[in-house]
Amino acid sequence: MLTQFDYWCIIQDMATKRGICAYCNTKKITNRIFQVNPEATVCYCPNCMHEMEPQEAINNYVVYIDNMNRKADDTLFVACNPTVAYQEYADVIEIDNTNTHAYLGRLLCLIYMSKVRENFIDEAKILLSEEAPFRFHKGINPEEYLKFLKKINSVTDEYEVALHKKLVFRKFFYDLDCLRLYLRHLYAIICFKELLLDEAKFLKKKLGDNQDLHVFLSVLEYNIEEQNEILRDKEHVTTEGRHYKFDHVKRNKEIDVVELEEKYTNTFTARYRMATLDPEDKKKRFITDTIFRDYTPIIAMIRNSLVFMVIYLFVAAAAGVVAAIFRNNNLIFLLALVIGGVFLVTFLVTFIVRLTWKRVIKKRKLAAS
Repeated sequence: MLTQFDYWCIIQDMATKRGICAYCNTKKITNRIFQVNPEATVCYCPNCMHEMEPQEAINNYVVYIDNMNRKADDTLFVACNPTVAYQEYADVIEIDNTNTHAYLGRLLCLIYMSKVRENFIDEAKILLSEEAPFRFHKGINPEEYLKFLKKINSVTDEYEVALHKKLVFRKFFYDLDCLRLYLRHLYAIICFKELLLDEAKFLKKKLGDNQDLHVFLSVLEYNIEEQNEILRDKEHVTTEGRHYKFDHVKRNKEIDVVELEEKYTNTFTARYRMATLDPEDKKKRFITDTIFRDYTPIIAMIRNSLVFMVIYLFVAAAAGVVAAIFRNNNLIFLLALVIGGVFLVTFLVTFIVRLTWKRVIKKRKLAAS
């Protein structure tokens, strides 16, 4: 909910705009930000009193905030490190508490933070329901808001698909704990999508007969109906062959199911090693918590591999020089050739691996753009 200070900032921004002084020596960015009258001929930085054109200061601010958002976007969509990205979006909001892009980015981070055992979809739902009326219904372009709703719905679907894949073998849940966990997360997803549907219906007032919005509404309504059917009507079978149906949601949002004792299915899974959520059960494979892969280590390896490639190439070249100098000494000559060959092969392998990693990251950047 907007504070009194937020309203004051909005009123101030109606008359003035924020600017950044590019001439201050201070590293603290908040000391370089000041209010600028765009109609004035010149403006002065209150910190260093440097004279500049108002538009220059305003452009400096816009570029700075855009770069902060772009950095956070790369952290989230390319590196897929939502915890760090959440803080980077929060840093933008700390400077500009009216920046809708950063608020939307934080919401997406909560979905990307979700794992097998715990999700943050309820937190995203609360945040969206609280901030939408004040920040997104008025302070954002409707087309941009629609694009965000489609993105967060897509990421939520990606989470649900990956979660289901983690908890089932073929089409059977590993055990009752896996089934309950999946249904609990599915219930949270349905509640969240119902809020997304309400927001999409609100956009209908703004966008009218928009084809993209019409398709999105149809997709959402179909998904909610389909997922409600899975939750409330579908029979679920574990690898043990037992049948269960959803019963109700408890106050703590845990799921109660009922077993259909008269039913049994031979799943033909006895010869396979099953998986479990229980870390103490050593007889079964442990289900890891990760849903969205973190690409930060790969990005770091791409950066660091260049240094190693230079070292490998230098050692290979040096070994070649030594082999040329001591070509009459068989022992040194052969040893230098072996060392040079090993480091040259290592260089080539590192180069190929680095190229593969760069292609992976490039694809993620293209997908994020």
